[in-house]
Amino acid sequence: MSSTGIDRITFLARLGARPVGIAGGHREDQSKGVDLVSMWTAPEVRRTGTGRLLVREVIDWAAQTGASSVGLW
Repeated sequence: MSSTGIDRITFLARLGARPVGIAGGHREDQSKGVDLVSMWTAPEVRRTGTGRLLVREVIDWAAQTGASSVGLW
């Protein structure tokens, strides 16, 4: 996980030491809404729930930082 205050965050999924997924959230100009700006999973972990978990982490982070909504960028 990487973050900068409440403005942006990136979550990384790993299988062992190898990255297999990523999702990011971004808040523009102190707004109350957060955009899901990226989400990717490696082919071998697709349909395993990895993407859903990554998106859920962005949504949870948004709620914890006071966002009133999460949308797609």
